[in-house]
Amino acid sequence: MGKKLSEMSLPSVDKGKHGFAGREAPLTVLSSLLYGSKAASSALSGTLPASEKLLRTPALQKGRDGKAAGRRHAGAFRARERSQHVPFEVLGRVCPCQSRVEELWHLFPILLTEHQACWNNWYAEEAANLKQILPQAEKIYHIGSTAIPSIWAKPIIDILAEVPRECDLPEIKALLTNSGYICMSQSPDRVSLNKGYTENGFAQRVFHLHLRCAGDHDELYFRDYLLENPEAAKEYEALKLKLWDEYRYNRDGYTEAKADFVAACTLKAKQLYRNRYEMAAQPPTSS
Repeated sequence: MGKKLSEMSLPSVDKGKHGFAGREAPLTVLSSLLYGSKAASSALSGTLPASEKLLRTPALQKGRDGKAAGRRHAGAFRARERSQHVPFEVLGRVCPCQSRVEELWHLFPILLTEHQACWNNWYAEEAANLKQILPQAEKIYHIGSTAIPSIWAKPIIDILAEVPRECDLPEIKALLTNSGYICMSQSPDRVSLNKGYTENGFAQRVFHLHLRCAGDHDELYFRDYLLENPEAAKEYEALKLKLWDEYRYNRDGYTEAKADFVAACTLKAKQLYRNRYEMAAQPPTSS
């Protein structure tokens, strides 16, 4: 198995040439890959002695063809996300050669597979681990497609952890990064982290952790809607499978092409379930 990102060395980057300090720029490159090119965000202020070396790994030296698919602009549903992200032009200043970004996409492509029973166990084990690291976490949930037993999904476990709004997110982020997670993007009330990305590609277990302030949990409504509406779940699966080939090496395009469907289902769910997760007395349907 390859080195973890946190174990890799980092070549220096000319701040004058690229506009960022040497330790900041590579994080933008990898963040743009893992969470979309707009997801670098204020993670620029963090440190990741890792991702630039990914551009030099043997797995990437073979070179692959491919062009990033064009972006579509959706609207209100993505507005909040975009407000937390650095635009693609910033990535261009950090990594001027678009082909090198595409090489990173090839190292971590979109992969879909049938639901695996082990995913629930992976989530349960990691949730138990997170409860030890974050005793202040109010709720920890399994979200994303791996939480929907009836559909194909990327073999990446998405976890949502809610903490009280008065908590110090940078302090909590530090606890997580000291425990093996890598911070990929950050805003005043959100932090995205991951585990399982190596210089040779994905590890056996890969986790995306969405650290949020209490009440920021639209993903729960979308998850529940698919769990309780099999036809909608299958429609979502069909959309994902249709997009898979086109956006295999473009996580931005893949995510944005699903955004309208996700937004519509989330709206229906919030109308249907009302304040399901805002009512402290009523526990979540699954976690």
